[in-house]
Amino acid sequence: MEPFAPGSTLNDLGTVVRVNALRSPDSVAVKVPGGGSRTYLELDERSNRLANALGGLGLERGDRIAAWLDDLCEYVEFYVAVAKANLIAVPLNAALTHYEADYQIELTGARTLLYTPSQTERLEELEQRDELTLIAVQPQGGHRGLEYEQLLLDASAAPRPAPPTDDVWAISFTSGTTGHPKGAMLTHRSSVTLGLTQQQALRIPVSPVNIRAVSMSFPATVQSHMVPHLMAGGTEVLAAGAWDSERILGLVAAERGTHIYVPNPVMEEFAEVAAANPSLWQTLTSILHAGQRQDPKILEKLADVIGNRYLAGWGMTEISGGLGTCTTAVDALLRPDHLFETCGRPVPGTVIVAVDGDRNPLPRDRDAVGELALLSPSVFAGYWDNPDATDTVLENGWYFSGDVGSIDPDGYVFIADRRTNMILSGGANIYPAELEMVIDRCPGIVECAVVAGPHPRWGQTPVAVVVREDGADLTEEQVIEYAKERLASYKKPTRVIFVDQIPRTTGGKTARGRLKEQLAAVLVQPQA
Repeated sequence: MEPFAPGSTLNDLGTVVRVNALRSPDSVAVKVPGGGSRTYLELDERSNRLANALGGLGLERGDRIAAWLDDLCEYVEFYVAVAKANLIAVPLNAALTHYEADYQIELTGARTLLYTPSQTERLEELEQRDELTLIAVQPQGGHRGLEYEQLLLDASAAPRPAPPTDDVWAISFTSGTTGHPKGAMLTHRSSVTLGLTQQQALRIPVSPVNIRAVSMSFPATVQSHMVPHLMAGGTEVLAAGAWDSERILGLVAAERGTHIYVPNPVMEEFAEVAAANPSLWQTLTSILHAGQRQDPKILEKLADVIGNRYLAGWGMTEISGGLGTCTTAVDALLRPDHLFETCGRPVPGTVIVAVDGDRNPLPRDRDAVGELALLSPSVFAGYWDNPDATDTVLENGWYFSGDVGSIDPDGYVFIADRRTNMILSGGANIYPAELEMVIDRCPGIVECAVVAGPHPRWGQTPVAVVVREDGADLTEEQVIEYAKERLASYKKPTRVIFVDQIPRTTGGKTARGRLKEQLAAVLVQPQA
C-alpha cells in the first residue's frame, strides 16, 4: 500500500481529493455539461502533475499564482494543485477589466497566470504581461506562453507532502463596494474547517451534487460551495453562463442536483419556472439565498414554491467565503413570523454578537442595532499587504464585519445594512438597504441604489439613484412621495437621480464607491 500519514485526511483540499481518489476513484468530482468531466482519480493525478509542473517553473512555498479562467474542469484542478504545491491562489474574476486585473496582480505580486482564450484580448492590455509566466488553458490557435496540457504531460504524477495547515492557500478579493477590493488571506485550516461547517449549514447529503450556476471566478462560492461538496465526495457541476431558469432546472433534473444558489436578480423568475415545473427539482435538498438583502415578498414567493428547501444565510469573504448564519429546515415552523427577514442563527462553532461604537456587546432583544462581530474558526488571516485594514477588523480573535444588525433572544440574526453604507442624517441612522427595498417596489422602477449626499442642515441626506423602466415617465417627486408614504419621513430621499445603469462589482453587488465617483459632481450640490 502507498504510505499515507494518519490524521492528515482533512488538512487541505489536496489531501481531501487524494482521500476521495482512494475511497471512490471512479466517482465524478467535476463536470461541465457538454464539456468534459474528471473523476476523483483523474483530478488527483492531474492536480499532482500540475503541482509538480509549477514547482518545475521555479514556484516555491508561498508564491502567488493567478488564474483568469472560464468555468472549466481545469479551474478545479488549479485550486487543488495550488494546495498540493503549497502556493497561493489568486483567482481573477472573469468579468474584470484589464485595469482591475493589473491591480490585483500587482498587489499580490503574482508572476504566473493561467488564462483561457476569452481573456486573451484583455491579457494583451495588461501592463505587466511581459513579466508574467503565462499558461494557456485550452488555447485556440495562436496563444502566448506555455500550453497547460503539455505542462501536465511533461510533469510527474507523484504526490507531494501536505502543506502546513496555517499556510495561506488563497487570496480572495472582497467585492470592493466602497473602493479598491482587499485581498483576504484564507488558510488551508480556515477553508477546510469552513467546508465541514458548510456541509451542515447547506444541508449537504451523502454523495451531493452542487449545481453551480454562478461563475467559478466568484471565489466566495468556491470556498463555500465547491470545497464542502468535494469534502463530502460529491460532484461539482459547472453550469454558469447567461442565466436561464429553464436551463438550470433542466440540469438539476438531469444531474440529480441536491443544492443550488440562486442570485437575487433572477430569484423571482426562478420561482415562477420552478412552480410551473415541479418535477425538475425534487432532488434538491436546499436552495440558497445569500449575498444581498432581498424583498421579503419575493423570498416568500420562492418559499411558497419550494417549501422547506428554502435556505437563507449571511456570510462574507473574511470568514473564508462561507456562511456565518443559516436558517434550518424547521425554521418555517418555529418562527414563521420572521423567516424572510432573518438570515438565521450562527453556524456550528461560530459566535455572533452585536456591539456598540466602543465594541461593547449589546442586548439580544431584536431592538438593539450595532455592528456584528464574529468569533469563528474560519476567520481569515488578514488582508494581503494591508496591516492597517487588518487591524481595523481583527481584534483578540474577533472579526468585526462592518455589517449592522440585531440579534433576538433566540439567537436569530437580522441584517440592517453595511456600517460603511450608513447615512447619518441629523443624528438619525438611515440604512440604504431598507430604503432601496421600498423604492424597488415603486411601479416604473427597474432598480435603485441609495447613497449619501450632503445637506446644509442635517449633514447627510439619502439620495436615490434610480433606473426607470423603458417608457416610464416617473418623476423625482413621485419617487420621494412613494417612499414617504411607506417609511418614516426622515428616511425618505430628498433627491432622486435617474441613470441608465447602476454599476456592479464582479460579485454582483452595487458598487457604491464607483457610483459615488460617477455622480460626484451632482452629489456635491446640496439640497435645501
